[in-house]
Amino acid sequence: MKTLHLLSFCLLMVANETRKFEDCELFYKLRDLGLDGFRGIDVKQYVCMAGFPANYNTEYYETEEGVPHYGLFHLSGQEWCFNERRPSQNKCNISCDYLLDDDIADDVRCLKKVITEKGLEYWTHYQVNCSRGALSILHLSCSYFLEYQSWFKNLVLYGKKKEVHIHFN
Repeated sequence: MKTLHLLSFCLLMVANETRKFEDCELFYKLRDLGLDGFRGIDVKQYVCMAGFPANYNTEYYETEEGVPHYGLFHLSGQEWCFNERRPSQNKCNISCDYLLDDDIADDVRCLKKVITEKGLEYWTHYQVNCSRGALSILHLSCSYFLEYQSWFKNLVLYGKKKEVHIHFN
């Protein structure tokens, strides 16, 4: 019986994994999820937003002035998701717990609703921390990251294809 409880606990832990992204990794993930250019906003702006205050961590949770905020995009549990502890408008029709796991597709769906309704002005942290200079640095670093990845991938592929023959006379 103890083994069954331990197995259940382990499965629960695996199902609720959280993740801390690197900035460029998140850049490409959000781009793949359709955020680049959504409502005229560049993907690097969304990445910068996820950096403050969540530091790219999917399990980020904070209470500000009695209002809980969840996940990468610091979404209000009073307005956007339901947390079972207080009344919520639950405009994204989602449990706040889903904003704390490693599957960010649902976070992005909710984020799109927030952007459509409120725009970037919803996030005071964005306004304070994401200047044009910060966004340029992020864009440049992720562009170089992509070039480095491509270069390394080609090097590995070249290394696998190349055969080396040594002849002794």
